[in-house]
Amino acid sequence: DGSVVFEGSSADAHETTLQVTNPTADRTITFKDASGTVAFTSDIPSSTDGVSEGSSNLYFTDERAQDAVAAAIAAGTHSNITITYDDSTNKFTFAAENGVADSTTDNLTEGSTNQYFTAERAQDAIADAIAAGTHSNITITYDDNLNKFTFAAENGVADSDTDDLAEGYQGASEKLLTYSEVGPRTLDTVEDALVYLRDLTNMVNGLQAKMPYSEIVNSLDTVKDTLNSAKYKLKFLK
Repeated sequence: DGSVVFEGSSADAHETTLQVTNPTADRTITFKDASGTVAFTSDIPSSTDGVSEGSSNLYFTDERAQDAVAAAIAAGTHSNITITYDDSTNKFTFAAENGVADSTTDNLTEGSTNQYFTAERAQDAIADAIAAGTHSNITITYDDNLNKFTFAAENGVADSDTDDLAEGYQGASEKLLTYSEVGPRTLDTVEDALVYLRDLTNMVNGLQAKMPYSEIVNSLDTVKDTLNSAKYKLKFLK
């Protein structure tokens, strides 16, 4: 009838029947060559909840995932950011630099174009600018070893005479300067001297009007200052 009945270890009213469903074709069920217990379908777990965790294929937990990510981050190389993981509270903290706000020039390597200030660079730059300029009535030298500038200016009238004024203008304008000569006079009174000084002042004013070059005009201003000082002394200190 398609069944096998097993009595068991004791002859009693209870037996185990191995029942075969009526086959519709030839069927073969093979038991492997091993000792063991045949499991029922109810013994096979329907999910991983019914399977004990092994030592290799471990089940997922938040802690394991967090630790794995923390280890991967720690193994990496990071720039401009600090990452910390608190295992006790299971928290990551990311602190990125805020660009320039978190940096100073001390954090930046000097480039080849925008270079940092040094006293030597400043001195050399000024020395180059001075050397490239045009100077009048002054000599400027720079000692790079001692980092010293030396300025030697002419002392106005004390370092010049009328030849310097006339030749300076004539050399600059490349033409001869024509002006009326004022011959020597006999001065018998203070008033005669004042008139003579006024005439000289007027002559200097006329020369200045002909000269567009500021350095010579400034020198003539110094001459007028001397004439005005002489007039003051004659008029008020006699």
